[in-house]
Amino acid sequence: MSDDQILDPPSRPAWWQAVGAGVLGAVAVNLVLYLFARAAGASLALPDGSGTHVVGVPDVVGATVVPLLVGTVLAVLLSRRWPVLLRVAQVGGAVVALVTVAGPLTGDTDAATRLVLAAMHVVSAVAVVAILEGVHRGRAGRRRTGTAVRAAA
Repeated sequence: MSDDQILDPPSRPAWWQAVGAGVLGAVAVNLVLYLFARAAGASLALPDGSGTHVVGVPDVVGATVVPLLVGTVLAVLLSRRWPVLLRVAQVGGAVVALVTVAGPLTGDTDAATRLVLAAMHVVSAVAVVAILEGVHRGRAGRRRTGTAVRAAA
């Protein structure tokens, strides 16, 4: 086998691996928080226009996956054209997630529910930063080591 046929494995994760791992990690942490809240006796009940909505596992998963997946994938795709957008999205995504902490903290529910829901927003803020940092480092690592795939001519 000649040097032209050697395929160098990437030393860093591809963007989709960083996004997938980060989203799954955030879901796992938020589900642990959810289970902890249930065990601690939090009502996880939120006022809903006509009554009360009790937060369940599908709510936690959906509220974690959808914004993280949409936001990070959009940032990654746009950053291919405007690379600085990756850093802007890290800051912007974290700020948005942290600003939305105000919602749960001011909600008309028990303190344990307010705290655990606020903590889930913080997890999302950390996940945005970590995911996009993984994408950034993955790109930088591939550029630095030259792990482009080489094929026989």
